[in-house]
Amino acid sequence: MSTPLAAPRAHLAVALAAFVAVAAAALLLGTDGVDTTVRLRLLDAASADVMTVMRIVNVAGNWKFLLPATLLLLVVFDRARRTWWVWVALMVAAPLAEGLLKVAIGRARPESPAYGFPSGHATAAAAYFGAVLYLARELRPPRRALVRAAAIAVMVLVGIARVMLRAHWPSDVVAGLALGLCLASAATVLAARVDARTAGRPAWRERARQLEREVYALYFAVRDPRVPWPAKALAACVVAYALSPIDLIPDVIPVLGYVDDLVLIPLGVLAVRRLVPAGVLTECRVKAAELAAKPRSGAGAVAIVAIWLIAAAATGYWLYARLGP
Repeated sequence: MSTPLAAPRAHLAVALAAFVAVAAAALLLGTDGVDTTVRLRLLDAASADVMTVMRIVNVAGNWKFLLPATLLLLVVFDRARRTWWVWVALMVAAPLAEGLLKVAIGRARPESPAYGFPSGHATAAAAYFGAVLYLARELRPPRRALVRAAAIAVMVLVGIARVMLRAHWPSDVVAGLALGLCLASAATVLAARVDARTAGRPAWRERARQLEREVYALYFAVRDPRVPWPAKALAACVVAYALSPIDLIPDVIPVLGYVDDLVLIPLGVLAVRRLVPAGVLTECRVKAAELAAKPRSGAGAVAIVAIWLIAAAATGYWLYARLGP
């Protein structure tokens, strides 16, 4: 019986074998004949219009495209958000791996003494679009097939562009594509393992509901005369922020948007609980459980907007002072 890890492991094995085969051929046997033949044929097809397209496609292997594209993955795919660190690590590992291998293998580019095996653009593009191939499982069949076909097409076109732009030998590109897919497959295996291990744990939604109930308990603690004033002051800040309809860091911002929900608010709740008498906190939890209408904090929203305005004004002043009128 197949498991969720069977296909990613098979892809990893195939990609790794392909990279080792190409690297061994380049180092031990030599690929000059095949490289030259393929390269010349591609250069013969490099008309002005084709080169314009290739320069555009080439951007898909550049960090200026891949950085925002990686953030987009975290926005679009729920699976990517759950294991966001895996995909961020993948895009960091890709340039590191190809950079180290360039130095280790030490093969020059076709028109430059700089090292070119494997191609960095091809590695990065294959790592990113290899991740897209896996994450597209969440999509419905017609859209899934379209996204995967587009991802494969872009990978291939980036490789062709690197040859037509005279930056690499064809074998540099093939090795880069194999390396990138190998890294993407390894990330897929890791992400699948994380999903499998967390499947039986309490859902994040349940944890969020527990935190919400605790915030409502602090809402009543602020109004209880038996609570010391330092605890009231800290609880008021935590409750005002937690119940504000506006977040200091909007949730639409990948990773950073969850810092307040996963770090700041829980730490604030934990600190207040240590200051509130246990008996009082128990009574407040009972009141919170019976609460019919959820309170909202207008003061918290006003404070957050004020922080935004102050930060915007400070940034504008800094830019004006730095760049001048």
